[in-house]
Amino acid sequence: MSQRRPFSRFVTIALILFFAPIFVFGATIALTGMVTVDVRTADGPDVYVPVPALLFDIAILLAPLVIPEDALAEARREVEPYRESLEIIADELRDCPSGTLVEFKGRGEHVKVSKSWRSFEVKVDTEDADVDVKVPARLMSRALDVL
Repeated sequence: MSQRRPFSRFVTIALILFFAPIFVFGATIALTGMVTVDVRTADGPDVYVPVPALLFDIAILLAPLVIPEDALAEARREVEPYRESLEIIADELRDCPSGTLVEFKGRGEHVKVSKSWRSFEVKVDTEDADVDVKVPARLMSRALDVL
C-alpha cells in the first residue's frame, strides 16, 4: 500500500500540471473574449486568425511605453474634442442589445455591422472575398483608455 501512495501522488501532480494551463487559457478566453479575423478569397489562400482579447489588453498597457511620446500626444490632441462623445458611444454600444447596427447592400457587395451578445461583428461579402471580423465590445472603451 505504501508504494501506491507515491505513485498516485505523482499521477495527481502530473495531471494538475498538464491540465492547469489548459484551464487557465480557457478561463482567460471565457472572461476576455476572442478577436477573430476570417478572410476567404476566391483566388488566394483563406486566412483565419483567432487572438485572445487579453493580448489587446496587454498591448493597451504597453502602448504608452512603445509609442513615441510626441505621436501619443498628437493622437490625444486629435481625440480630445471627441473624447466625451466617444466614451458615451462606446458605453452605449457595449450595453445595447444584440442586432444589426449598419447594413449596406450594393452591386456585388454586402457590408453588415452588428452586435451579437458581447461582440461586434463586421461582415463584408464581395465578389472577390468574404471577410468576417469579431471583436469584443469592451475593447472600444479600453482603446480610449490609452488616449
